Amino acid sequence: MAGGDEGVKLNQSVIKAITLLRATAADSEANISSLARTVGLPRATALRLIKTLEQEGFVLRPPG
Repeated sequence: MAGGDEGVKLNQSVIKAITLLRATAADSEANISSLARTVGLPRATALRLIKTLEQEGFVLRPPG
């Protein structure tokens, strides 16, 4: 972030989604349960975020 932004509150949902994106990039074969464990989120939360990211085109599900 640019200097002077230290006091700005960040959106936790966006941070969680970005963390999941990074985990997915690190292990493209991971399933929802393992991604949730890796990032420390409940499985239901991880699933909801992944489905949203998938719908918006940020995550692609491999065929099969």
